[in-house]
Amino acid sequence: MTIKQGRSGVLVFVNVHHALRNARGLALSEEHDIVYRDNPRPDVPTPEPQVAAGEEDFAREIVPDPVLLFRYSALTFNGHRIHYDRTYATEVEGYPGWSCTDR
Repeated sequence: MTIKQGRSGVLVFVNVHHALRNARGLALSEEHDIVYRDNPRPDVPTPEPQVAAGEEDFAREIVPDPVLLFRYSALTFNGHRIHYDRTYATEVEGYPGWSCTDR
């Protein structure tokens, strides 16, 4: 776990490792980082999102709906509502709610 100060407040980075084993040994190993942040303060403006360079050799547009986001959250064992409930993410957690199509 690492604690850092970001533009929006305190950020906590947690590294999680999942290992699934059976009688024959290791079947699957996964490691990922999770970032937790402070609740946004109402007096601090939301930072503008950073746009990626856009010089890719391949692109595929996927427009996620709530069902796809819920399935992805289940697949990655991440049940936090910000990943599949847009209303919760924007109105409760304070995320801006922009998407790739907003550019």
